[in-house]
Amino acid sequence: MAVHRPYAPAVTPRPPNSSHLARIDALRRWRVRPAKDVTIGAEVSALTRGLRRDQSARQKARPVVMDSLPAEVAACVHAVRVARGVVTIECAHASAGYIVSRWLGGGGEAKVLSAAKGCKRVAVRTV
Repeated sequence: MAVHRPYAPAVTPRPPNSSHLARIDALRRWRVRPAKDVTIGAEVSALTRGLRRDQSARQKARPVVMDSLPAEVAACVHAVRVARGVVTIECAHASAGYIVSRWLGGGGEAKVLSAAKGCKRVAVRTV
């Protein structure tokens, strides 16, 4: 009589290779999305750093801009403000604004912008 044997494959299965497991683990780490950060701490700290940087740049730029103006133009200037990349030169009256505008158009704008690093524009305002 024939003896019944359980099925035995011709080739015994090998245990999975460790490099294959490492590749699968790496793939899982790449595909799984990290948990979302719902706190506002990082945004607040980034905003605070930006404000401090802007404030220190403004405080450094004002005297530098005033020093870059020639004496006849500086006599016409009432105040200098630096905010958001714009240097605003405030004049007491329209004729002073005209003098400042003429000086800026004759190459003074490049001097002011090179003195106030990070600024991209110069505006003249009559107060």
